[in-house]
Amino acid sequence: MRCCRSAVAILLLLEIHHVVPSCAAFGHLFSRRWHRRTCVSSVHHARLCRPTSRSPDDEVSSLQPESAYSFGAKTATPLRTLSGRPGMARVAPSHARRHRRTTVSLLGALTALIGTQAVVAPVLPRMLAAHFGDSGRASEALATVSSLAAAAEFALLPAIGALSDARGRRFLLLAFPAAALMLRLVAVFSPSLFVLVPTSMLLSISINAYVLLVSVSFADLFRHDHAALAALEGRTAAVWGASYAA
Repeated sequence: MRCCRSAVAILLLLEIHHVVPSCAAFGHLFSRRWHRRTCVSSVHHARLCRPTSRSPDDEVSSLQPESAYSFGAKTATPLRTLSGRPGMARVAPSHARRHRRTTVSLLGALTALIGTQAVVAPVLPRMLAAHFGDSGRASEALATVSSLAAAAEFALLPAIGALSDARGRRFLLLAFPAAALMLRLVAVFSPSLFVLVPTSMLLSISINAYVLLVSVSFADLFRHDHAALAALEGRTAAVWGASYAA
């Protein structure tokens, strides 16, 4: 039990280290959404305002290489020419960096959550076996607890998804790790069967809800890049397996 507490304490520190940057990065990303939409709208407006009538001067100038209306490979030049703000040419790289920071933070927080649950999970069967004194009755009790947790997840996860669509992801991305942290602290400082059973059920619901929120957040961030979204879904599954394997 002492080794289990030490491992849980280490993973709690890792969780705090990962969850705080993930929430900050996620909030910063969505606070900049309006700026990016404004930049895209200005470029689209400039393309719509391209002159359609051609004068002799336009025909002479058309023989020259295009610089003001070249939206192909030379993207940086027309952005600077049309907007007059050189900073717009750097929107795409910074946007990609924010995506990368948010992705790493969410996966790190998910690793800490699942890793701590993987450490605590083997404790419950042992305590049930010690309480009942019979492996058969302990297995039945464990199956009952697992079934109740699965039924609660089946009922609550759709409501959590709808709440995240209505109220936003940030609050829930903050709330579920904080709730999981409090439940783990209660389980560490009160390691009894009557405390461990409900906390294990609530932890299971919190972790699966956080997995849902991470998947939905990735879908929001990479909705136009299906290959990257599929790769992130694979990484999420790999994080789940690696946390329990470790």
